[in-house]
Amino acid sequence: MIFLVVPSVAASGFPREREQGNLDFLRGTWLTSGEILTGKFWGAVYSGLGVYSAALWTLPAIAVLEVASGPWENDRSFLGHPDRSLSGLMFSAVLVLTVSLIFAAALSTTVSTFARRSLSSLGLSFFLLLSLLVLWPMFLVLTGSDGSMEEVLGVTHPFVALGYAFFQSQEKVLGYLIAFFACYSVAISLLWGIAHESARITHERDE
Repeated sequence: MIFLVVPSVAASGFPREREQGNLDFLRGTWLTSGEILTGKFWGAVYSGLGVYSAALWTLPAIAVLEVASGPWENDRSFLGHPDRSLSGLMFSAVLVLTVSLIFAAALSTTVSTFARRSLSSLGLSFFLLLSLLVLWPMFLVLTGSDGSMEEVLGVTHPFVALGYAFFQSQEKVLGYLIAFFACYSVAISLLWGIAHESARITHERDE
């Protein structure tokens, strides 16, 4: 749901302001292009917090089921895995969901700085996210990547990374999470730099 709600808001940020004539008004204020971009970005992040909170509420439900199924062993047994814990799962889920939310907002906001129309911005944002979630795994399968496919998906695919939090050992999950966080942090930083430069150039060109 994060990848549906956030792009719907973020992708139309700049194009909608252009279509309604509000972007010129914003540029006539003391706000810089970077500050306008930052406001659009955090507005997109805020739009996904409802889905984000709803997703996190599933963790207490899982904990209740786990407690009801039997006694815990010092919080070290979770979903039948002796080396998994509820605290570890919660950390993994919060990290993956947070990074996914920020990435979706950054990607869609970046696209919106290039697009002139809301519809084209929305379509391109959904296509890029669809490529990550569906076309990228299909590409790895079709190219015949053997054992490395699992490692690559664990680092680059948020659903796979979240699944590993449930079904992999604590030590293995930690390695995947570090790589996942590093990979997406670089991607978000690059997207932010591209969006900032695009917003600045568009601002100067329109002037």
